[in-house]
Amino acid sequence: MEESRTQNQLQQGNAKRNYNIDLLKFFACLAVIGLHTLRSNWDIELSAPNGVLYYLCGFAVPVFFTCSGYFILSKKEITAEYVIKKILSIVRIVFIWSFAITTLAFVIRLILHHNTEDISLLNYFSQITFMPYLQKGYMWQFWYFGGLGIVYILSPFILKLVDHEKVKRLSLWGVVAAICVTIQIISIIKGRPIQSDVSQACRIWSWNQYFLMGGYSLHITNYL
Repeated sequence: MEESRTQNQLQQGNAKRNYNIDLLKFFACLAVIGLHTLRSNWDIELSAPNGVLYYLCGFAVPVFFTCSGYFILSKKEITAEYVIKKILSIVRIVFIWSFAITTLAFVIRLILHHNTEDISLLNYFSQITFMPYLQKGYMWQFWYFGGLGIVYILSPFILKLVDHEKVKRLSLWGVVAAICVTIQIISIIKGRPIQSDVSQACRIWSWNQYFLMGGYSLHITNYL
């Protein structure tokens, strides 16, 4: 009975727009702006007020992955066609912006500064295709789309795992959360964030934790 009621809520949630999620994503967008403006130069030490604001803005990316999990894991089925469509939409957005900004940057370097260093067809091609997903190049900020693409690819398998009784759902989230906690403990012991050795897009243990949290959120509301 409870599972049936939850499924009905999931279907209704897909049909009716959730403005609370829109508001949450709006604040997350503001936080992303804060992350890229409060600390534009890593060589300069942050002042106390800026430091507080900077770290408060850290909720931005987790919120985006949580919102994605809320919508995607509420589906009855995630097909290969759906995943391909999502991946292609990401590729299209990244390519258009990378093409525009990289082309402009190359033209400025060539015409205004007469700087031909690293201006090659191979470098140009990598700048508008691969590098943004790996947090490199002119549009390194698009690493998020690389992480989101990995989550999309894994989402059909995640849905199959979570589409069972509550114990298995919570167990899966618990495993991912335990990995995140373990990494943080090791980082504290070593005195440095060991996850920094991995590109942010590839930190799937972290992003899948938030993705699963979003998928569980509608089930959690049944107990509130």
